[in-house]
Amino acid sequence: MPGVPDPGHPYLLIAGDLASADTAGLEPGLVTAEGGPTSHTAILARTRGIPAVVGCVTCGWRRRTGSAARPA
Repeated sequence: MPGVPDPGHPYLLIAGDLASADTAGLEPGLVTAEGGPTSHTAILARTRGIPAVVGCVTCGWRRRTGSAARPA
């Protein structure tokens, strides 16, 4: 998928928001700061069975391009 690197292992995509076209091509789970249960991102994720959290403005993540998050 253009713009989203494939690290070669399962991953969780964290973004401010995703376009419908970006969401449609995803395989991992995703977290977005924007959106809600009726957003295009949420509907597409639900339809495709992609684990998703949308509208997570208090998740406490900081945006760093290309950074990897590791569980504590």
